[in-house]
Amino acid sequence: IKVNHNAIGERIKTKAILTYDGSNYILKSTESDKNFVIYYKSYNSYELELLQQFLGKVAIYEFAVYDHHSAGYWRALVNNYDYVPEEVVLTDKEALDADLTTIPGEFEVKNGETVDLPTGELVNGSVIGAWSADHEGLIDLETGKVNLGDIKETTVVTLTTTVTKGEAVQEVQIKVTIVYVKPDGPTY
Repeated sequence: IKVNHNAIGERIKTKAILTYDGSNYILKSTESDKNFVIYYKSYNSYELELLQQFLGKVAIYEFAVYDHHSAGYWRALVNNYDYVPEEVVLTDKEALDADLTTIPGEFEVKNGETVDLPTGELVNGSVIGAWSADHEGLIDLETGKVNLGDIKETTVVTLTTTVTKGEAVQEVQIKVTIVYVKPDGPTY
């Protein structure tokens, strides 16, 4: 995809994965390094329901370029009531790569909290294997519950798993920073 600053209003059709970062829906093109934030005023609840069906999936999306935001990213309009992204058939590697984008690279939690580890089958059919940790016992790998025990300082734990889709295999690591909170005191 070639997009320049004169592209406002231009219609784009691209294979992309739809992600959500907690506040924005983002189309991440699988055909280029371009990402497009879906402009929040461009959809209503009906359109949002349609889009949410594709969250984490690779599909063909069509949209209009709204603008180039001062923060350095492109915004897209997807405001056609009849528009539904076209589903695509993915190779095992493409499905695995798409699913890997849904796994966070790091967490920060306080002692006693729970890490929400992804498990089971992901949106595009990849499967997460069993998790292992470089510091055993600090995170319950079944429940995600964090317990520093006698450790009195912030500690980083690296969790590792294997994600597979057919013949495609990828090792994944997540860095978990467990913040020590002194009882009745400040964070260290």
